[in-house]
Amino acid sequence: MAVFSDSALFYTTLQTLFARIEQIDTNVIDDLLSTRMVFRIDVSNPSALITINGRTKPLQIDYGPSKSRPDLTLSTSADTLHLILSDSLSVKQAYLNKEIMVRGPFWKIMPLVKVFEISRQIYPQIVAENGLKTNKN
Repeated sequence: MAVFSDSALFYTTLQTLFARIEQIDTNVIDDLLSTRMVFRIDVSNPSALITINGRTKPLQIDYGPSKSRPDLTLSTSADTLHLILSDSLSVKQAYLNKEIMVRGPFWKIMPLVKVFEISRQIYPQIVAENGLKTNKN
């Protein structure tokens, strides 16, 4: 069974996550801005798009279609992203298992990896607040 019943729940969860990241560690946001890149996370099951625009200050995050052209795109399922954010799956292992596909300069993915790392501290609480199931439950 999928973790997210629909894209609205997925977007709400990720909006909460990014808002808390901004409160806890502005260095992560500064790292994204310093890249001057646009990152897109293309998610399936449910279908969703997240675009993180490091070219604008303050950092702009679009949930859904965006006019910003991505420099780097990650494609994955919502369940795989959930496992990464829950610290049940590493980004490296997901990439090696082809559960994450990357289009663009792979070596520029590090700022997103930092987002995933700090998310692991925050995400479990958001999951609990939204009544989502994890593999650790």
